[in-house]
Amino acid sequence: MARCIPDKALNDSTEAVRLFNLLKRSLDDKYILRQRIPGEDWAPTFWIEHDSGRHLFLVVSPVKAGEITKLATSNTPDLFGSAKTTAPFGTGEQQHLESFYTRIQQDLTGSMPTGLIRTVAPVAVVFFNLRQADIKDLLDSPTALLKTTPATCGEQLKGEKGAVWIKRHLGLNAGKLLPESLRRTFSPETMVPTSITTRRIKRQDKRERQTGFFLDYQQEWASKIDLAPPEEHVQMSRDFSLRLLNGVAGGGKSLILLYRARLLRQLFPDSRILCLIHNRPVTREMERRYRILTNDDNGVLWLTFMAWCKQFYPQGKPLQPHIRHSLISGIHREFLSQSRLTASQLGDEFTFIKDRLIFSETDYLNADRTGRGFALRESERALVYRALEAYDRKVTAIPHRFDWADLPRIVWQQFQSGTVSVPQYEHVLIDEAQFFAPVWFELVKMITSKGTGQLFLAADPSQGFLKRRLSWVQAGLEVRGRTHRLDRSYRTTTGILQAATRFRKLRLSDDPEQYVEPAFTNMPVGDSPRLILTDSPNDEILRTAGEIKSLLNAGIPGRDILVVYADGIRQQPLTDVFEQALGKKCYWLMTSKAKDNEQAVRLCPLGAATGLESPIVFLLGLQGLLDKESALELTDDERAELVEENTRKIYMAMTRAGQKLAITWPNDEVPEVMVSALSSPSNENAVAV
Repeated sequence: MARCIPDKALNDSTEAVRLFNLLKRSLDDKYILRQRIPGEDWAPTFWIEHDSGRHLFLVVSPVKAGEITKLATSNTPDLFGSAKTTAPFGTGEQQHLESFYTRIQQDLTGSMPTGLIRTVAPVAVVFFNLRQADIKDLLDSPTALLKTTPATCGEQLKGEKGAVWIKRHLGLNAGKLLPESLRRTFSPETMVPTSITTRRIKRQDKRERQTGFFLDYQQEWASKIDLAPPEEHVQMSRDFSLRLLNGVAGGGKSLILLYRARLLRQLFPDSRILCLIHNRPVTREMERRYRILTNDDNGVLWLTFMAWCKQFYPQGKPLQPHIRHSLISGIHREFLSQSRLTASQLGDEFTFIKDRLIFSETDYLNADRTGRGFALRESERALVYRALEAYDRKVTAIPHRFDWADLPRIVWQQFQSGTVSVPQYEHVLIDEAQFFAPVWFELVKMITSKGTGQLFLAADPSQGFLKRRLSWVQAGLEVRGRTHRLDRSYRTTTGILQAATRFRKLRLSDDPEQYVEPAFTNMPVGDSPRLILTDSPNDEILRTAGEIKSLLNAGIPGRDILVVYADGIRQQPLTDVFEQALGKKCYWLMTSKAKDNEQAVRLCPLGAATGLESPIVFLLGLQGLLDKESALELTDDERAELVEENTRKIYMAMTRAGQKLAITWPNDEVPEVMVSALSSPSNENAVAV
């Protein structure tokens, strides 16, 4: 069966839909069958690409047998049922094809003669409703054009004879230059401008320098799957359609979501499209890239999940983190001071309860806590729930404040009670879906239109470090048979990804169902990570600021530099040093509410960096993060949980880098696991003092 992009027919023409289904069955998987996106009516209907590098384009005619007599005269509608014309039969179609070839030649800047283009990229016309004899008579008319264009009928394209006909009419091997031109001409929606990617352009690729890159086959397929509206009987039998995209870091999940949002906007301009993301920095970045792609279209709503929830509960503000920590510590001393449960674990357990829509002690006692990292006896659970009730009373007593984890529950209760109308979206797209909680997904399911709605999830379970440890089934989503995996990274280099992968494997034993093993074939080699030794955490900041200042002085744009800082680095000293070294307008703290500064060096805490990317990344403060794993008060289960969480964080942070990664360390006692991860025969920059 042919590999089809999109997977279902989009064209409103009955003939085009029937031909698509016929070709899908007739051709084997050595063929890619692409459809023209509606709206580009000057282009052929289908593009057939063979693995050998040969191509054929098809134009579909809706003419029926009963119209043949009329079409044989000059004063009739043209071949494709367009407006009345007195021109010779086929004039409109001839102009249609000439326009296609002219566009290709213009894209090639005249470097290939039109005659050669026609040889390597031939176009054929399919009169789906006619017999082959009728086609011959039609084109033999003295006034008819298209006499040199191959033509056939639908009957001739069925089964094996159809595959033979297609193979016989494929053009000559097009080499490397023409296929790129064909994609820019036939599928401009697959072009990736350099301004929204960290991929590096080779100096010899002059054409790529001008136009950027393309989505690869997997990315294009994923961005276009399920674009066709479901049939009526399918609408009646389901709540909504669901797709899950899993992949390695840098595999293009966010890019696919961006391109899918643009296609949905183009195909369904009257539909409501909502894109939900876990954190504010990534939301800002995704919206910026979408506006570049669409020339500032504002028809897609980009929000963090919590910002979306806040629309329905505008009163009050979330507790500040230090107040929440203080309240939980007090509750812990009151209820669980003799327990092995720490205050931090108690706070996490409160969030677990709220995330799962647990509203009674009985429900909590019966809840499945598999994967929580620490066990609780029934008596301990009872104490935890009473502590939660006491905590909630204290929060309620604070005017105009609420616990952040309560917000989705509040909105869910409003929707359930009918006090707030449930908004409906035809298309809901979620990036970084591995961080979404069960109650979040319950809300998402409520707002996705029943029958016709589409829910599209992009996730990397290997980065799921928010202690939720969910399966998709536990989240209430059936993704079996609806999942697509991306195993190739386009963001980073072999050196960086191999180092991150080694670090992960040295510290964790991964579930193959949760971790997508990267494919390193054909990846750019690039530079391995650089380890910079400093004297202290403060010196980490000073050294990084100096390195960045040198890069800026060398002409590197500030927007190409991202600083990710972990627990070992405090935010205020960091921004103070950067302001002094670079100037206030030369850096941007991405978690602040300040207006985006797209040209500045970006600063982001480790916990908010997932989904970001940058050509150059500095990673600070890892020693402080890893030192916590040695705390004497940790139980074995707690230590194992912390190691897993920190490993996922560091793996995520390392894979934000597209071309250069520098990791600072405040002394020469670098953990053996980090030295081993960064060590490779080609890594001459493993340690820099």
